[in-house]
Amino acid sequence: MADFGKIKKNRFGDAPGEPSGNLKAKENPEQSRAKAERTEPLNFKVAPEFKRAFRQAALDEELKLVELLEVCFAQHMQERFNESKK
Repeated sequence: MADFGKIKKNRFGDAPGEPSGNLKAKENPEQSRAKAERTEPLNFKVAPEFKRAFRQAALDEELKLVELLEVCFAQHMQERFNESKK
């Protein structure tokens, strides 16, 4: 018969400590609102070079791909609006 007295009772180790402060940090309401509004997929094909450059630009600006696309489109629309005023 097996001797279960030799088995460690606390085989999972110590309990985890307090969670880091990021769980208590407030959410940015602007980002939360923008994320909640993104419900539709947008799929299209681009050249591999464009994809690499776009991903690198997003990485450089510390943005998600969709955020970079939104910034680019907003700038395009602003330029288009300014041209129509001339």
